[in-house]
Amino acid sequence: LDDDCRALLIEADPARYAALAALYADTPEVVACNYTVGTDAATGLDAIMAGMYPGEQPDLVVIDIDGLDYQAWEAMETTRPALVMVEFNPTMCDALDLAQPTDPLSPRIGSSLAALVRLGTEKGYELICCLPWNALFCRSDLFPLYEIADNSISAMRAYRGMVAYRFFSYDGQELRYVAKQGIQVRWVVWGVFAAMVLVSIVFLSRRVRRLLMISQLLEKLPFAKILRQIDEAIRIYRRHIPIMLMTMLLTAVLQGLAIVAIWMLTQALHLENVTFVQCLIIMPIVWVVSSAIPVPGGLGIIENLVTYLFCVVINPDQPGQAIDQAVAMAFMYRLLYLSCSMPGVLVPIFGGHLPKADEMQRELEQQSDKE
Repeated sequence: LDDDCRALLIEADPARYAALAALYADTPEVVACNYTVGTDAATGLDAIMAGMYPGEQPDLVVIDIDGLDYQAWEAMETTRPALVMVEFNPTMCDALDLAQPTDPLSPRIGSSLAALVRLGTEKGYELICCLPWNALFCRSDLFPLYEIADNSISAMRAYRGMVAYRFFSYDGQELRYVAKQGIQVRWVVWGVFAAMVLVSIVFLSRRVRRLLMISQLLEKLPFAKILRQIDEAIRIYRRHIPIMLMTMLLTAVLQGLAIVAIWMLTQALHLENVTFVQCLIIMPIVWVVSSAIPVPGGLGIIENLVTYLFCVVINPDQPGQAIDQAVAMAFMYRLLYLSCSMPGVLVPIFGGHLPKADEMQRELEQQSDKE
């Protein structure tokens, strides 16, 4: 602190208080006090200020007590400094409005930034700066001096390196935040998986095909010619089970590597709250939906799906605020997609080993004779 600065430094821990008092022993304007700040009128900051500096108002109050910071500020009624800096739990997400209960048996979780912003608004204070662990507020009558156009949490909180939808108390206990959700994504994934298994059984089992009269049914559906060609290809592959299994294994490995690359992209874009498991859920949905819609390369479909799903993951409560980050993610994914597709150009060039149409027709006729 500067020599001309008057300050009251309150420390509850005796050892830390002794070190603090020794540090400012030669500075009479700085007073160290060994005291535990309470959360009511009798033991809070109001009582301390009234006893030591009656009739005066401080310019700045800093509250950093690793727990009941919210309640310490809430208890300030007569003390109204120009600026208030309060510590918040940096592992809590923007949408979580939570303050540590006053129960002594409660875990020391501190408070979220959203809870402090709400309390500040109730007490006539506005957020003007957000550091990784601390939020700085000014009195509402002083706020126009700072010329801040948007002081919302999404605009002011630049560092989210520790934000997670699981968060930690000051004593190391892990807690979880569950946002309000509509359709559970995991049920969509299981539904897609079940549908793929069902379709595989229907088209690969001779007995099920005969029972459901698949060939006759396909002739009555729209795009019958295209559907018949797909069905014929499936029937041919059915005779080459080892090749199918090897192809499925190779596909799983390549798609797994693609998901790892996509997760690495999210980290490169500083989307720290996007987990690998979320990428593992999102990308198969993107691939299945884009392959079901007849658009070359899924152009436009993939970008929209990636943007929407990652918006929901980045900011579940306000997805629209994550649109820029999600669009960047979709653009980077398209570049990755194109880069990984380049080797495919070699297939038509060196694809002389591929079966001819007449060979495939003969094999299909053999299949039909057996069925």
